[in-house]
Amino acid sequence: FKSVIVGGSTNCVTTNAAASAIVGGCLNYINCTHSSIVGGILNTASATCTFIGGGSCNQTTAILSSVVGGTLNTASGVCSFIGGGCSNSNSGYFSVIGGGCRNQLTAGSQNFIGGGSTNCMVNFGDNNSIAGGNDNSISGYFNNVAGGQLNSLSSTYWSSIVGGHINCITNNSRYSSIVGGCRNTNSGDYNFIGGGDRNLASGTRSSIVGGTLNTASATYSFIGGGTLNTASSLGSFIGGGKSNSTGNANYSSIVGGIFNKVNVGDYNFIGGGIENTVSGYCSSIVGGTLNTASADCTFIGGGSRNQATGNCSFLGGGCKNLTNANHSSLVGGTLNTASGACSFIGGGSCNQATAANSSVVGGTLNTASGACSFIGGGQNNKVTISLPSIIGGGSNNIIEDSGLSFLGGGASNTISGYYYYNVIVGGLGNKNSGYNSFIGGG
Repeated sequence: FKSVIVGGSTNCVTTNAAASAIVGGCLNYINCTHSSIVGGILNTASATCTFIGGGSCNQTTAILSSVVGGTLNTASGVCSFIGGGCSNSNSGYFSVIGGGCRNQLTAGSQNFIGGGSTNCMVNFGDNNSIAGGNDNSISGYFNNVAGGQLNSLSSTYWSSIVGGHINCITNNSRYSSIVGGCRNTNSGDYNFIGGGDRNLASGTRSSIVGGTLNTASATYSFIGGGTLNTASSLGSFIGGGKSNSTGNANYSSIVGGIFNKVNVGDYNFIGGGIENTVSGYCSSIVGGTLNTASADCTFIGGGSRNQATGNCSFLGGGCKNLTNANHSSLVGGTLNTASGACSFIGGGSCNQATAANSSVVGGTLNTASGACSFIGGGQNNKVTISLPSIIGGGSNNIIEDSGLSFLGGGASNTISGYYYYNVIVGGLGNKNSGYNSFIGGG
């Protein structure tokens, strides 16, 4: 089969280059069979069945390779293709560089670089693609970079970076993705980072939607946004906020706030607030500041510096309140303590319910230390008997050692003695130490 040169100037087809053709151009050169150069200048086809469409200083050095145009492009892989651009190099098998400048494909097969600048696949891998951008790199299999700058997928599989700046997927990760943002790192399987800055997803099936300096390091962990949040336990959730962490508490959630922590225990919840801490199981703090729920199935609604340390206890709010007995409840107020099992304080200040099933509704400095005892309100009232007794209100009233008794109110009234069923309705300074006796007032 004869070779031909049609037009142009100073073009050359060597004598051993059968069935080859140069159509136009200048200083083009073919020294292989079944190859073609269509125009351009200083192009060289040196492998069988290759094609150069035009441009300048382009080379095809592997069988079935093609360069359509551009300048200083080299197709040196079997069945490799370069569409155009400048200083692109393709040595991969069955691989494509569409255009751009200084893009490199030096290993693997069936890889693709669409365009951009200084994008590369230089180590190993097959079936990867870089659509564009600049200084992006891939090594691995079935990966994709859509664009952006300085993004990299290193030794990864079936993973993607859509765009952004200096994002990376590493550590043999599979099926992971980064949509955008800056300096985000994904180092686990099935992970997702939506964007933001310097976020790290290092668990398995973990997700970070956005924010800054967030870390999802456990399986099925999730962070919505915010900054400096850490989801480090299985199935944990952080919606946002700042410096929140889930510790070793599996399936726990922090919606937002600042410096909130779930240290240990599973299925815990913090809604928001500042410096709240949960360390039991199935416990919750809705909000507030510096609240602590450190037992199982406890609840704090809000307030400040409240502590729920008894199992299944409830603390609604207020300031510096404490529920440290099982099944105790405290609605609000200040400096109240429910330390008896199943005890109740409604509010007020400095009230104490220290016996089982005891109750203080409100007031200040009241103490219900008898089992099933009740104080409605007032000031400095005390029930110390071990049997059910009631003080309605008033001040400085006392029921001691007399069970099943009632003191309605007034001031400085006392029911005492080892007898039952005594009553003082009210008045001042009355004393009842009889049996089944009654004082109306006075």
